[in-house]
Amino acid sequence: MANGLQSTPETLIDTVGTNPMTEQEAIELIRRTRCPWLVVHGDGDALQPHARGERLAAEANASLVTMAGAGHCSGNRDPVRFNLLIREFTEGILPWRPRRRVWTRARSRPRRVLIAPGGPETVSRDLLIADALRARRGGIRIEWLAAEPARTLLADHGETIHPASADLPGPADRGPDAFFAWRESDEVHLLSFMILNDVVDEEPVDLVVADGAWGIDHHLHENPELKRFAYAWLTDGVGWVPEPEADERRRYLMTDANAEMLEQAERYPRVRDRALFIGDTGDLPSAAFGAAMPDIRTWAKDHFTFTGPVADGGVELAAARLAELL
Repeated sequence: MANGLQSTPETLIDTVGTNPMTEQEAIELIRRTRCPWLVVHGDGDALQPHARGERLAAEANASLVTMAGAGHCSGNRDPVRFNLLIREFTEGILPWRPRRRVWTRARSRPRRVLIAPGGPETVSRDLLIADALRARRGGIRIEWLAAEPARTLLADHGETIHPASADLPGPADRGPDAFFAWRESDEVHLLSFMILNDVVDEEPVDLVVADGAWGIDHHLHENPELKRFAYAWLTDGVGWVPEPEADERRRYLMTDANAEMLEQAERYPRVRDRALFIGDTGDLPSAAFGAAMPDIRTWAKDHFTFTGPVADGGVELAAARLAELL
């Protein structure tokens, strides 16, 4: 859509019906190719029938992956699965090469915790929670998966930063509008989850703690089969509430975001082994997520453990709940 808006109606019209290649010529060209093919197609694609993807795979002698329930450009809507499919495909056609790895038996591994702060604003409480967790579970190994500037703040406190943190993108400066910044951070959220997924695929992790790390929580709910560790979600906010002066578009987008979050939590409650709200119920508005949707405060009471403020025992309660997972 963005590309189309950068053009003109006349240019778009000129792109329609300009391909001089006939269907038979296209098929003959496909049959002449000798490279491996991978066809990925959503069976709910309303623009390109799935039968076309099946035909292409048949003519090219290609591997075909059907994204059941997915629509047009399914790679955009399910980017984690799409990325993993591409990786699997490319690794399958690369020449064999030797690798060296170390695998440690489960009973010989130290208890390992990976903490992903949502940004510099959560670092202070995360450090306190980490210290309290160490006091409760001696001998645990805590590492941090953090982007700048949180990474430097943690390093200054002597914390162990996981090397994969170097690949994390820092948050884009999108001004004071938190909702806009969240909506425009899809690529950052995706990359954060893909890096986490690579880490836990190569190195066993007992507990992942995401404090406001939206990308991890969102994509873990979208791909629950990739959860192979205990998982705790920490936050000090639930849902989006439009400002009184918000226009219809903004209200719609916030309601839609709330609906998706509710659907994820209700469909896969097993994803969050612990859901902790850092604060009290009074910190949440008594307002509906949207039309015909539940009250935010009431819903949160049923889905979160409220730790209370950080300065009023919240750190100890959070650490106690996390320690139960180790």
